[in-house]
Amino acid sequence: MGRRHPVRLHAPRREAVRSRPYPPHCLRGTRGARKIPATDQEDPVPLALEPVPDRYLEGREFLLLKKNFDVFTNPNTERLLERLDPDEIVVFGVATDVCDDAAIRGFLARGRKVRFVEDAARGLDDERVAISTTFWREQGVEFTSAEGIVATF
Repeated sequence: MGRRHPVRLHAPRREAVRSRPYPPHCLRGTRGARKIPATDQEDPVPLALEPVPDRYLEGREFLLLKKNFDVFTNPNTERLLERLDPDEIVVFGVATDVCDDAAIRGFLARGRKVRFVEDAARGLDDERVAISTTFWREQGVEFTSAEGIVATF
């Protein structure tokens, strides 16, 4: 989790990433994985798909790797979330109707307070985005802007 924000990247060479309905995207070392400077991490601990010892989950920024759209497929996500126990979770990025939706639904299912940065996210399908954001609003997700989120830090 980088600078209080979850940062999720796909690792290449996985059928779920290469196959339909989405082409390869957000692959480490590619243009699609670049982030704006405000979200860059200085020296993150990468957490791959193998559980790590608890001592690795302390005191630094983290980079949760995944090979599926759902960040909770990484076994370290749940443990890191429990250890950090944030008051709220800020979600932004792509794609609103796929990865963001899975993450937000996962956080909500775990009783977490979520804020979604609407102007710092983009979806793939307008109809699915509308379905996702309607559900989130019904579940109490707070919608904000990049300017609004920056003002709170």
